[in-house]
Amino acid sequence: MSEIKFTINVTADSQTIARIVKMIKEELKNEELPVMLVPTKDTVEEMDKQSTAKSAEQDAVPWTEDNKPMPTLEEVRALLADKSRSGYSSEVKALISKYGADRLSEVDPSRYPEMFKEAEAIGNAK
Repeated sequence: MSEIKFTINVTADSQTIARIVKMIKEELKNEELPVMLVPTKDTVEEMDKQSTAKSAEQDAVPWTEDNKPMPTLEEVRALLADKSRSGYSSEVKALISKYGADRLSEVDPSRYPEMFKEAEAIGNAK
């Protein structure tokens, strides 16, 4: 596109934008501004209840002793699968057996944090 055509297009677009802005400005003049809502005591109390409920939900997430969120079944499974793919299948099976299960899904979820730590150590011998 030549510079002249480009300049003509930019000028036309600018004029279109100016017309649209003018139309919006006129519409806003004709509209009544919305009334600002002031919260009532009931509204504030309801908002506090909702906030408290959200905090309670967040507190319900299980945490380990070292203030980390407790690993989920999916996280433990992903780590063990990664270790297994890295050639540590026998160690992964032994770890699951150590926790009294034949399958990961049979392991008590309260044991996931310690199992996760042990799984992280697989293949990382010093």
